[in-house]
Amino acid sequence: MSSGTTTLSPRARLKEIGGFELLSRIGEGAMGTVFKARQKSLDRIVAVKILPPSTAANREFIARFQREARATGKLSHPNIVGAIDVGQDAPSGMWYFAMEYIDGPSLKQVLDEQEVFEERRALEIVLCVARALGCIEREGLVHRDVKPHNILLTSKGVPKLADLGLAHEIDGGGLSETGRALGTPCYMSPEQVRGEIDRLDIRTDLYSLGATLFHLVTGRPPFVGKNGAEIMTKQLYEPVPQASRYNRKVSLECSRIIHSLMQKEKERRMRSPAVLIEALERILSRTRAPGSAVTKAASSSVHRRVAVADGTTTARPVRAKAEERRRPRSARTNHAGLLLALAVLGGGSFVWWSSQQPPTVRPPVRAAGSGASAAPTSPRTATETQTLPVDPLAAQWKKAQLYAQKYPDDHAEIVRRYALVLKAAQGTLLEKEVSIACKGAEARMQAALDAVWPAIEERVTAAANEGDFDRALEVLDSLTDERRRLLRERIDKRAEALCREAEQRINSTLAKVEEALMLGDAALARSESEKLAQVRFAPLKASLDRIRERVEKEGVRLEAEALARRFGARLALFDQALLETEDGEAAAKVATEAQGTAEFERFGAQVAAMSELVAAWKQVFRRESLALEKLRGGALKVGSEQGTIEKVEDRVVHVRVGLEGGRILVMRKVPVAQLPDDIRLQVLKTVPFRTPAEKVAGALRLLVRGREHFESARALLEEATQFPLTPHYLDLIRSRQSGNNGTLAKPMR
Repeated sequence: MSSGTTTLSPRARLKEIGGFELLSRIGEGAMGTVFKARQKSLDRIVAVKILPPSTAANREFIARFQREARATGKLSHPNIVGAIDVGQDAPSGMWYFAMEYIDGPSLKQVLDEQEVFEERRALEIVLCVARALGCIEREGLVHRDVKPHNILLTSKGVPKLADLGLAHEIDGGGLSETGRALGTPCYMSPEQVRGEIDRLDIRTDLYSLGATLFHLVTGRPPFVGKNGAEIMTKQLYEPVPQASRYNRKVSLECSRIIHSLMQKEKERRMRSPAVLIEALERILSRTRAPGSAVTKAASSSVHRRVAVADGTTTARPVRAKAEERRRPRSARTNHAGLLLALAVLGGGSFVWWSSQQPPTVRPPVRAAGSGASAAPTSPRTATETQTLPVDPLAAQWKKAQLYAQKYPDDHAEIVRRYALVLKAAQGTLLEKEVSIACKGAEARMQAALDAVWPAIEERVTAAANEGDFDRALEVLDSLTDERRRLLRERIDKRAEALCREAEQRINSTLAKVEEALMLGDAALARSESEKLAQVRFAPLKASLDRIRERVEKEGVRLEAEALARRFGARLALFDQALLETEDGEAAAKVATEAQGTAEFERFGAQVAAMSELVAAWKQVFRRESLALEKLRGGALKVGSEQGTIEKVEDRVVHVRVGLEGGRILVMRKVPVAQLPDDIRLQVLKTVPFRTPAEKVAGALRLLVRGREHFESARALLEEATQFPLTPHYLDLIRSRQSGNNGTLAKPMR
């Protein structure tokens, strides 16, 4: 574990555990407190993690604690913190886990101080962690919490992956954690955010490593937010930002590594650490750092070296940002911007001697008679003593000039060679001549840039205007190595601008799609979605495909709902004719029109049922009229007067009423619709309902507006559940009983 320890509190009761003398407390881990300790049996310094007493009785914590120890114990790799011992201390009853002590900072501590890593250093660190993940993969494990906090640097600069507290066996019967999001939000993969614990594999760790690389080269995680929930939402739905947006020095190759590692779908990521290792080694081999001794940063409070392949080679120091501010611009800007141009245009193909190795001894060019020349720096051979001494600086300048004559179009290399001579010629008589030549070489290089770039820009712009951002990026990527060196700064800026333009075009169209969906306009949503299909941008292709699928599904749903509303409106007219005006002919006309409407084919059963119901309603109406005839001679109270039914004619009941004790007889006319409920029910009970359609028609006779008898109507409908319109009228009863009298028909599904 990392250093930065504090003295153990005098009040601490525990001084020793399991044969380890506790010296000082390092900090808190995911599973307990970590101490710097001395292993008494071997007299060596180790780190000991102790489970807190409050959780020592918790079986789940104990299981996870033991799992971390077992997982670490399986692994033997120079880039993984090694396990030493695990057990339960008999005197105290507390669980402990002893491991290798790392006497250096974590990457998080380095980032806190210097904010950002130089790209090559970051790639070297990630290469070592990728090799560690390769070992983890071979053992069938997933780390599940790869992040800068858990990558430590030894005093020799070796990166070590630590804290396997969340490690999980892919095929093991581990603890049940399904549905829980385990990890750190800024570095969690989408599948971790969704809690898909059983679907995690090494590609989950590769996603986290990609997020870590993003942080190293930009100084911030790829996604930030007010809280963990906001960050995890971004992990699920937002595209990975371009690293060069936050640090323009990040190369296209590094950006592509990050995007390949951080694809939302596992299947689209790099499939294994081996693939990542191969890609990183290929990139690093093209920009190989010199093998000279490491320059020390005297003012840096964080001074650790980063080892390259598995910690076996010497590499450069990690400097703090304070040191970066004090020294020149990373030895790339010594002469009026010349060195910056070299770094951009030369593609990293040279190294400054003064920053990496002692300069070759170059005696100054002296004026005649100014004194003796400098003594030779090494013994001369017999042959050398017989020839005139050669001025190394003049020879170097002559060689640079000859190269410029032979390869006049290799501007970046000419400027590089001239700059090296100029650096060595400081304070000599040759300085002015070389300085003038350097300025001329820079001017010719700039002219070459201005001559070459317009044609490239024209091709890039044409592809971008067509929405083919992949082809636009390919134009930049397909340039020859010489042109890439010459145009590197412009290429990087143009690539960054292309990515921003693609994202802006996509986001603008997405806003229109969302607005159309909110308005329920499926046609407009589809039209805008088609514009997305014309945008070709590989980093967002999977997201765009999912959006188009969603739009298609939403469009189908919206169209179905609109059609249902139109059919519902037609059915409302049908109900109005039968339940309000009791007009069978009007209802028949609505049914006929529905049958002739092509878009209602989806509702074929209901449309056919409308015509069948009209016929049944007329039949029930006739039988009801015949049943009314049987009321002749029966008593009927009209208002406060008692009378006798004489006849029923044209849906009107004629009642003879005696006034003044029967001395005066008058005829009262009572519409059938105004008969008391008990008589109406008595009549309907005598009407036979032979088919499901007739039962539904009988129910409708009991649902006439203003004279509803809901329970009797529901009883009839429940005897005709197979009839297509029965669910509709049961909904109608519920709607009326709840007081929604204005709705006769709901949209049909």
